Amino acid sequence: MATAQGLDRLLRVVSSLPGSARIRAEASGLDLARIAFSVAVAAVAAVQGVLFYIGFTETSVEVDEGYFLDVVHNLGTGHGYVATGNYGGTSNEPFSTGISTGPTLLVPAAGLHALGIEPLLAGRLAATPFYLALLVAMWFIGWRIGGRWGGLAATLGPVLLNTFTFDQSPIYAPQVVLGEYTAAALVAWALVTARRRPGVAGVLFGFAVLAKVVVAFLLPAVLLAIILARLVVPRRSLARDLLRFTAGALVPVMAFEAVKLVVLGWSAYLQLVHTYWGATQVPRLTEYMVDEKTSALWQSWFLPTPVVLALAALALALVSGVVATRMQVWKAAGLSWRAIASDERFVMAASGLTAGMGILLGWAALKNTDPQWIRHPAPGLVIAAGVGAAILVATGTALVRWGGSGRRLGAAVLVVLMLVLTVVPLRHVDAALREPRFGYLSTQRGLAEIIDESGTAQVQGIWGPMVPLALLADKPAHSILYDVNAQDLLVIDIYPRGHLAVLGHQLADSLCGKQIYHSGSVILCWPTPDIASKLATLLAEDVATPEKS
Repeated sequence: MATAQGLDRLLRVVSSLPGSARIRAEASGLDLARIAFSVAVAAVAAVQGVLFYIGFTETSVEVDEGYFLDVVHNLGTGHGYVATGNYGGTSNEPFSTGISTGPTLLVPAAGLHALGIEPLLAGRLAATPFYLALLVAMWFIGWRIGGRWGGLAATLGPVLLNTFTFDQSPIYAPQVVLGEYTAAALVAWALVTARRRPGVAGVLFGFAVLAKVVVAFLLPAVLLAIILARLVVPRRSLARDLLRFTAGALVPVMAFEAVKLVVLGWSAYLQLVHTYWGATQVPRLTEYMVDEKTSALWQSWFLPTPVVLALAALALALVSGVVATRMQVWKAAGLSWRAIASDERFVMAASGLTAGMGILLGWAALKNTDPQWIRHPAPGLVIAAGVGAAILVATGTALVRWGGSGRRLGAAVLVVLMLVLTVVPLRHVDAALREPRFGYLSTQRGLAEIIDESGTAQVQGIWGPMVPLALLADKPAHSILYDVNAQDLLVIDIYPRGHLAVLGHQLADSLCGKQIYHSGSVILCWPTPDIASKLATLLAEDVATPEKS
């Protein structure tokens, strides 16, 4: 009892000391801030967790993913780095030229498949660590720009981009086997390591290019990070770092090319290079369609286009004003422009935004990518979106600390940003929960079971649902444009998307005999005995065929 009374008197004495009320208020504020941050982390983790759960249980296999998983299956079973027959003609070569998602993702997936895991699960398991690595890298980048709240905001970059808007090869889940998030993760880590480990950054960038060659357009972002970080050191040091980066980037690329050379030999290897180069020179579009690509970009953020434009303009004006004000303060303090530009926060912000700008310029300069294939510039866009969110966190926080009218403006910025970073991820989850264009994964597995029970040895059709269904049914597939067989089950795409739906119904009316399944997106049927002659007639009428993305 005496001890308790003594402690009580001691607490009363301490509470009466000058400044004790302020200390208690600050401690209470710290507790509230810690609680708020913990709740925010839990909310972000919940969003990502829901998306992962949907990706493993409900997300169907898209056409392009089915194509890449066919490569995983063939590589895992020792049949080469090829996709056999479901897009072009069959080939006995150990390497295919049309595989746009590279070995960085497909080889680990093939390794899991070789252990006995089905191709779909193997592919998505292999893609999962890369997406998690992307989140961690974005955390580091955002933390260096805007502290822990900036880091948390940056991790939302991948869910801010709406890859569901258009039907032209959407990204339905974080772990689908398409390669964009894999490439983005490696580039993001290259930005993180570029300042202190340019050689490591080079190796990471080389693997990123192997994952998705389009990220070559992000090269200026990584180079900018290296150059800005070395503005205050001798030029020889900068040249040495650039050389290390270049050498590091060449290591994985040259290693993969060396494997192909050893497997193929000089003659076949040179033919492969010639074929690949020739394919890249054939444009799909007659124009660059920059206006259409710009329109698609503004429609890809889960918010109405006018709102996106207004928020982008306001954010640009606000950040520019704050940076200009800070520049004056830094100059008054005697800091040189080199010291300012080499500051780590500036380096991360500038290089991250350059990633988005670089890939957009590259996308605009290509004629072989459809304006609605928003997943093609996705690697740079998700990095830039996360960096932009972190910059706004830092900007709003700086305004609040300045006091006066800046405090109110900063608070408004943070409130609006919080609303956007709450609404957009929830809309992303809502979009992920909706039925994909070819049905849920369970629907596809049911169709694959029908195909398997039909007794067909192979399936045939054109580029479309045939690709993932053949994979899930574990049946060889071939394109009727190259090889047609009256004994193989037909899988015909009738998904309602412009001329392709018309094409599908034309094929079904002409080529189908007995139908065994008919839905809103696909027809399964046995071909007529004279399918070869009927198909020749259709081709003579110059019926258009779909393109692979």
